[in-house]
Amino acid sequence: MLLNSGVLPGAASCAITERVDGINLLHLVRYRPGDMAPVDLGAVTVCNLKFAEFTGKDGKPLPFHGGFTKLKNGKMITRYVILGVCETKDGNVNILALHPYSVLQVRAADISAAGS
Repeated sequence: MLLNSGVLPGAASCAITERVDGINLLHLVRYRPGDMAPVDLGAVTVCNLKFAEFTGKDGKPLPFHGGFTKLKNGKMITRYVILGVCETKDGNVNILALHPYSVLQVRAADISAAGS
């Protein structure tokens, strides 16, 4: 998915999926006018691990909640490719995921730190 940044004219961001060791790893990539090439800002992980319940009171996985998984290092990531991406005027990037239907927000400050 590609988006036109409202922050910097001519800039674009995209969310790509890289297949690594049998998992789909979501990356945020950006391009700004003057860049020699697109810049991979790294893998997107979930910071708020309690944003949704994934198991019922019976301990079984909830239906339609299989779209996120935890890596061996404990970080949570999306399991499948994403549905869309949008950069807001404040520079935050929102990525739409499925199962459960969720919006992942990458804050502008985190993007600046990753891209510097």
